Amino acid sequence: MKLKICILFFFLSPLFLWAQVTNLEAPIIEDYEEIAIQRVKQLTQYMAKIADKNTSSYEAEIAIKYALDLFISDTSIMEVSSCHKTTTRPYFVKVYLNRLKLLKYDDVIIESGEFAFVRDLKLGEDGYYYGIISFVQRFEGYSGEVLKYADITEKHVEIVLKPYQKESIGSSEWYWELFLADVLVKRTDCI
Repeated sequence: MKLKICILFFFLSPLFLWAQVTNLEAPIIEDYEEIAIQRVKQLTQYMAKIADKNTSSYEAEIAIKYALDLFISDTSIMEVSSCHKTTTRPYFVKVYLNRLKLLKYDDVIIESGEFAFVRDLKLGEDGYYYGIISFVQRFEGYSGEVLKYADITEKHVEIVLKPYQKESIGSSEWYWELFLADVLVKRTDCI
């Protein structure tokens, strides 16, 4: 009997949560566009910090933790490309970030820009809203003063708006929090 109650609770608890959240207004894309851009910029800064050979191991681990906090899950996918290959390689974001600190370059420059929404927010079956933002990432890897590799990659990142409840004295309110999900490569060009 306890097992049946636990199983029933497991399946009904998301419905109970969604019933509580229904008074939360649907997010407006313009309200979250700047937040999405800021999250991608933060991710780029963390990636540059992780790849920097002057970053201590401790500082790199902190940057990895903060970068992971931007994602809905540490099993989100980060695709990696090369302008010399036609295929991409998917990595879990946690694996990707740990590999980033092992790059063989003496100096790495990672920058992002040219942000645009390519798909407006759509409500998913789980009660979360999903959208896609595109951006361009520039990567340069140096050996000493010599540029060894450089590319410009157009990427699409799925954004997820997840509801959360904020408690205050005598009341609680529902809000949306924005996370990054899968980061996929659309095109990579050599510089």
